Amino acid sequence: MTVSFKWPWMGVAIPVIIIGYLHASTTLLLRYKSKAVGLEYELFQASLAMIWISYYLAIKVPPGTPPKGYKVDRSIKPPTFWYKYCLKCKADKPERCHHCKTCGRCVLKMDHHCPWTMNCVGYGNLPHFTRFLVWVLVGCGFGLKYYARALIGYYRIRNLPSYLINKYVLTILVVNSLLLLFVEFTILLLFLRTMDGLMSNVTTIEDWEKDRMHRVFLRDAFWTKVRDNYSLIHPGKPFPELTSWKINYRELPHNSSVPANFSFEDLVFPYDLGSGYENMVQALGPVYQWLWPWGGPEGDGLSFPKNWWNEEDELKIPFPIDGGDYGASKSGSEVKVVVDDDGETTLGNFPNELGETLDDFGVDLTTENYEMKKRV
Repeated sequence: MTVSFKWPWMGVAIPVIIIGYLHASTTLLLRYKSKAVGLEYELFQASLAMIWISYYLAIKVPPGTPPKGYKVDRSIKPPTFWYKYCLKCKADKPERCHHCKTCGRCVLKMDHHCPWTMNCVGYGNLPHFTRFLVWVLVGCGFGLKYYARALIGYYRIRNLPSYLINKYVLTILVVNSLLLLFVEFTILLLFLRTMDGLMSNVTTIEDWEKDRMHRVFLRDAFWTKVRDNYSLIHPGKPFPELTSWKINYRELPHNSSVPANFSFEDLVFPYDLGSGYENMVQALGPVYQWLWPWGGPEGDGLSFPKNWWNEEDELKIPFPIDGGDYGASKSGSEVKVVVDDDGETTLGNFPNELGETLDDFGVDLTTENYEMKKRV
C-alpha cells in the first residue's frame, strides 16, 4: 500500500534525513576511525554523490504532460488505444496517460504518484527514479561492506576488557548496520518491481489492469464486453475462434460467452516489444545513457511503439480488452469494465495481488471515463 503524509514535504524530508545521516556518519567513521583512503573510499563517495543527484532529478524533473489542448487523431482506424477525455485538463489523453489527483495534471505514461519524491513517476522522469534506486543499492552495499568488516573486528576482540572497546563507535556501527539493511531490503524490493516493469514495458497501473483482467477472465460479463469491443473495433467481422498455445481442460456452462480454449497467457500486451532490452531502451533511452545522470527516454511520450498488431494477437483490441468506449467524448461518457461481483468492490477500490488500488497509485478516477459500478 502507498504511504501518504498529512504534509507532503515529509515524504522528501524523511529520505533526506536518512541519507544525510548515513552519509555523514559513515564518512566520519571511514575517515577518522578507520583511516580509509583509496579507490574503495572514492567509489563510495561517488555513489553517494550520484544518490543525491539522481534523487534531486527524480524530484524536480516533471514526468511530462500533454500539450495544451491536445487532441487525439481519431482518423486512425482501427484505433490502437482507447480514447479518453480529461474533464479537468479539457483535453484528450494520449495513450498510457492518466490524471494525477495529487499533482492535478495529466501525466504521460503515468506509473504512480510517489510520496517520496512529491512527484509523479512517468515518462519523463522514470529514468531518474530508476537511477536513484540503483545508486541507493550501490551506496548501501559499500556501507554494509564497511560495517560488516568493522563488526567482525569488534567480534574478534570481544574478550578484551570492556574499557578497551569504544562503546560509542560500536553502538553507531550496530545502529547504522540495521538501518542500512532496512534501506537496502526495501529499496531492493522496489527496484526488482521496477525492473520487472521496465523489462516487460508495463507501468504499475497497467500491471494493476492486468491483475483485474486476470481475476475476471472467466466471467461471462468480461467476455460479453470483449465481444462488444471487438464489434466496435472491427465492424462487420465475426468474432475469431480463439485458440491457446497450451491445453485447456475447462468446462463451461451451455451458451457461455467465455472461449473454451483460450487462456489469460494468450493475451498479447501491446507495449511489450518482445525483448527485455528493447523495452528498457524504450523507457530509459540508449544503454550508454542508463547510468548517465541526465539520460532520458525515447520518443515523445504521446505515442509508443506496439507489438500487438501481429499474428500472435488473435483479438487485436486495445488494452485493456474490456476497456474504453471507442467513441468516448468530451461529455465524459462512462466506460463499463468488469470487476468483482461481491456487491462492494468497484473499480475504485479493486485491489491487485498486493492489495493496491488505483487510488493508491494516485489516479483521479473522475477523469478516467470509467463507470465506477460493478458489472456482473
